[in-house]
Amino acid sequence: MAPPKRRIPQLAAGTAACAPQGAAYAKCVVGKLPSVEQGDCQKLFIAFKECVQRKVGRRW
Repeated sequence: MAPPKRRIPQLAAGTAACAPQGAAYAKCVVGKLPSVEQGDCQKLFIAFKECVQRKVGRRW
């Protein structure tokens, strides 16, 4: 496990590396405004989450 002070930069790097997936998820959410409901963009969220997990090297 990484020391606590390294977790945020590690997560930030993982998020940046998955920018295309994050952008697709954000576009879906924004397209559903103002009536976003749980599960509306679930497939895109899971793709983004799994990408970040691969880059960071841990699952949550």
